[in-house]
Formats: sequence, structure tokens, C-alpha cells
Amino acid sequence: MSNAVHAVSALDEAIKEYLLFRGFTHTLRAFEGEVRNDRDRGLKVDKIVNQLFTYVASSDLNGLCDFWDHLRRRFFSRLEKSFTASVRKLDLCVKRYYVVHAVQNGKQDRVNEFFDRMTHELRAYPEWRDWFILPFVKNPETHPTFETFFTRAWLETFTLSLHNFLNTVFHNLPLPTLLSFHDDQIRLRMMTEEVESLRASVWQDHNRKTVRGSGGAQGADDGGGVGTPGVASTTVLAGSGGVLPPPYDPYPAPPPPPPPADTSDGAADAMDATLGTSGVATAQDVDGSTATPSDSAQEANDAPTDTEDSAGDAPSSTDGGPNEDAEGADAGTSVSEVLPAGDPAEPQKVFMVLNQERYGEHTAPITRCSVSAQGTYVATADVAGILKIWCISPVLKTTKTLALGTRLTALAWDPDSDSSLFLGYADGGVERVDVDTDRTVDGRVPASHPRVVALACKGSVLACGVASEGGEGTPASGLLHLLNATTLQVQASLSAHQFKSAVASSFHFNHNTTLLVVGCEDGMVQIFDVRSNTFIMRWQAHKARICSVKFSQDETTVFSSSADGTIMRWNAHHLGTPVSQSPEAPVVLDVAADFARASEFAFDTEDDYVLRNCSTAADGEACIFQLRHRQVDAHVGPVLRLRGHDAAVTCLDWCTTTNTCFTGSTDNTVCVYTLFRVT
Repeated sequence: MSNAVHAVSALDEAIKEYLLFRGFTHTLRAFEGEVRNDRDRGLKVDKIVNQLFTYVASSDLNGLCDFWDHLRRRFFSRLEKSFTASVRKLDLCVKRYYVVHAVQNGKQDRVNEFFDRMTHELRAYPEWRDWFILPFVKNPETHPTFETFFTRAWLETFTLSLHNFLNTVFHNLPLPTLLSFHDDQIRLRMMTEEVESLRASVWQDHNRKTVRGSGGAQGADDGGGVGTPGVASTTVLAGSGGVLPPPYDPYPAPPPPPPPADTSDGAADAMDATLGTSGVATAQDVDGSTATPSDSAQEANDAPTDTEDSAGDAPSSTDGGPNEDAEGADAGTSVSEVLPAGDPAEPQKVFMVLNQERYGEHTAPITRCSVSAQGTYVATADVAGILKIWCISPVLKTTKTLALGTRLTALAWDPDSDSSLFLGYADGGVERVDVDTDRTVDGRVPASHPRVVALACKGSVLACGVASEGGEGTPASGLLHLLNATTLQVQASLSAHQFKSAVASSFHFNHNTTLLVVGCEDGMVQIFDVRSNTFIMRWQAHKARICSVKFSQDETTVFSSSADGTIMRWNAHHLGTPVSQSPEAPVVLDVAADFARASEFAFDTEDDYVLRNCSTAADGEACIFQLRHRQVDAHVGPVLRLRGHDAAVTCLDWCTTTNTCFTGSTDNTVCVYTLFRVT
């Protein structure tokens, strides 16, 4: 962001002045409230570092983890892949500093709380292996393993590393239009100064040539005795500015942009030696990357777009499918394959399976498998109408078994609560189950569309997609209800006219519950504004039924998968613009309605790898692929194959908190794979 970061406060004041001038007082008060509660701290690195250290000083583990996760979602997830290792090392050091500070201040209870809460997450990382003995060491500051981290030099180097890294992150973030004006002004001023400098150079060069010419003419006149003083005086006048120099180009080529400021200094060079195994990367390490997020953003902006299309109108669909749509007026960019056809190159080993277990409490084929946000509970259902909720740590153990009287058609966990599970049924019933307290809340959607098709929860809102029964010659129509997640009462509904009578098959909220991406059975993807209760964007994404949709981590793109086995990645800011596409799955299973989600997918925490169903009717297999975002990238086969079933895989999920994958199969079992990230 360069100097634009320093313009944030000035821009905020300008926006306030404009709102006041227009008389938008309600908007002004809302804006001032948002600014006061700004978690980004105005993009000021000092304030962000101080906020992190405030949480450490007050031993607020919840606040520290929440604020760090906010930084990761808001900024770190948008960086190039080369920054991933630096982010991971900084996360390691932030947590270690929390533990060290608690020990130094005699807060043993906070140390115990940290390991009790974080053990399940940290045990997969070898860097924490020796740290689990710290609560039992009497003087850890003198222990060979920990003494480095109790020194002032380590703290100062870590602080400098964090400060430099955040500076580099903000420097590489793509600018919004308003903030780009600031950089444009600086660039224009530099270009103006260069033009003036070139103008002065041209004049000086011309003056020197004119003076040399006038001196030669004067010498000739004096030597010849003819003498024409008027000519000589005129030439001298020309040399002092009386005659214009040759014309110059008033639009010179813009100067090359100045190199980014080097935010590292001498203290950062010795960081690796000081931090030991922590290995925090400095800004000097990060600046070595030549590709930045702004590069890809510029490429997307350079692509032609159809400016006459309204954001609320759906682009006309063709018979050519997503690939041919990309060549039409609404596509705007060419499609680059994530997994292009051809002979795959040798995949890099990224993951390895640390442990593989099998859950075999079901007696019928598995239809659904979903893990809670923190990986505490897993919910699985089978065709016999049995729902089981079980945990994987310390051993596979069934916590709750429900015999469902009605066919289960939707299942979703509350991402903010590890124990709240929402169930949707074919008869219009909606149920909330609290696994910890064993309490249930029942609700029901209006009878006009009694079949629940999809559920998604975020905060206090539960999105519920419903469908009519339909009949012979009468296709089913769909509606979208927004329910109160606590009481399960309908708060708002979208009419059939607004919803285009499509049956929603999958939902996903953005981070603040203002936008909801909806995948429909007719292949349409729609983005819904929860605040205004209207759809703001829709496009034909697939020719087949959409099985799953999901916002990317940075919420700039939307992933969608369909029943034909393809996965598409769409630009969320340009209507119907595909970013990348994967080919069809190796085998598209012909399954019954109970297995309608067989083609779903799951991503890792950085959206770099995708877990997909690659099974055949006789062999159950799921594979992890690395996503490819450019055509020049070589085709790489699966980085990991997850085997263990005797029949086809029907559902899957990936818990990024514990790095654990789950696959359900028609062999009545669920396989659990605990992964380790090698690179």
C-alpha cells in the first residue's frame, strides 16, 4: 500500500465531511461507530502490534486468538503462497510469547489453560513437541530448550520481525479505488517533476549549442574584417532565450515505479540465529518475492468486461456450458485450468497421513458427514434414518444417537459454537440440537414449500432453502427463508419472483453475515444481500445441478461444484467472470437422491488444496489436489490419496483446525485421516 496507508485517516475525515455536507446524519453516526470499533486499527502497524501485546499482557487468550484470526482472514489470506511460511512462523512466536509472558508473571493457571485448550490444535506441529513439558519445569528460563525465549533479545527481535512483516503485508495489499487516488497523485507529481527536469535539460543543451555556434560566427567576422555586428548580437540574443528550442514530446513515457522501501535493518539480519527454532521471517526475506497480490488484481482489471450489464440481471445462458460462457460478453477473462488435461507431473509431497481410523457404528450407507468448526464433534447420517454425533479425541466415541422419523435433507453446524447442530427434514421441520446440553429447539417452515433442501448458519441468522413438492409436469419451485438461529422463527422470506423459482441446494455466508452465496439446482449461482433482502448478482455457473458453493478465504472469489464433477472459481466482483476451472471428476457417480452431495468439496485453510471425491463404484477414494491458478502451471496429480473404503465415497469434510479429513462411504463406515503438513 506504500504511502496510501498514511492517507486512511485523512480519507476517513473526508468521508465524514462529505456525509455531513449531504445531510446523511444516520450514515455518519454509523460510520463513526464503525471507525471507533475498527479492528484494523487504521492499518497502522504500531497500533496493531500494541493491540496484540495488550492481549498478551492481560493474558486474554480468547482475545489474542480472535484478533490473530482476524488478521489472518483479513490480510494474510490474500498474500502470495510464498508468504505462508512466514505467517505460520509468526503465529508460532505469538503463541510462544503468550506462554513465556504468563510464566514470567507467575500466571501458572494461564499456562495450564493455554495447553488445555490448544493441545488438540498444536499436537500436529513438531515445533510444539518439546513445549508440552514447560508447565512441569520449575525454572524454564534456565532450561536449555526454553532459555532463548526468555531473553530480552528474543523479544526485541520478534517484535521487530512482526513489525516489519506487517509493514510488508500492507505494502503488498491491493488498493481500493479511493486510496489509489493518493498514490496516483504522488505518481503524477513525480511524472510532472520529471517532465520539468527533462524540459530544463533540453533548454540547457540547446543553450550550450547556440552559444558555441555564436562564438564561432563572431570569430569568423572578426577575422574576415567584414563584420556584421547585427548578426552577432542577434545570435547572442538567441542563445539567451530569444529563439525556441526544438519541440519535445509533451507525453513522455511514465517513469518506472520506485522500488519498495526496505523496511529491514541490521537487527533483522541476525534474527534466525537469535530466534532459534522459531525462525520468524523478516521483511527482508518477504521482500524477495517478485509477485504480489496487486499483480493479479491488475491482470483482472485489464481484462475486458461488459459494462452495460446490470448487476442484478442474469447473463443469458448458452448450451455451451461454463467454458463457452467464458468466451462470451459476460466472461471477460479466459479460463485457466486448475487441473488441465494431459500427463500429470510428479506431485510434490505436501501432506502425509499421521493416523487413520475407521468409525463403524452405522449399519447402512453413509449419506452425510459434517465436522464442527473446531473439530470437537462429527455428525454422520445414513439411509436408515440414523444420525450419530461422535468425537475423535482422545478416541472415536459416540456421543449421541438420534433415530430420525423423517428423511434428513440438510445438516449444518453453527460455526460460532462447536456444539450447535441444525437439521432440516423433508417434511419442512427444522431442528437445533445442542450436543453439550442435550437441548433441542424445533421449528417449521411455511407449508407452501415444505421440503428443506439446504441450511447455513452464521451469527444469529440461519439461511434455509426450501422447495415445493412439485409433480408430474410441474417442476419444484424454491424459496429462501432467513430464520432466527436461536428460536428458529422465520424473520424474512424472498419471494418466488425474486428468487426466480430456483431450488437452492447450497449456501455459504461471508465473514460478517452481510452476503450469502446461493447455489441452485438449475446451475445458477446467486449472491444475496442479507441487509437489504435482495439478490445483487446472479449468473449461470453450471449446466448441471450445483452441489456446493463457498466463498474463498479473502471473499474475492466463489467456488462452485456441480453434479457433473466440475469445480469452477468465479470472480465475486465481476458478474459471471470465471477465474479457473477444474475438469470433470474421474468418475461421476450415478447415485440416488440420498447421496445428492457426492460431488461436494472441501478446502484447506488457505484455499490452496482441495479435497475431492475420486471414488469408483468398487473402490472408495478421496484425493487432495493442489489448486492451479494459471495456465502456465504444470498439471500435478493428487498430492495425497486417501484410501480405506471398500465401496464408493458418498460424502466428505475437512476440518482445518485439526487438519483432519473425513470420508463417508456406502460400506457403512467413516474413515478419519489425521494429516501432517510437510511443507
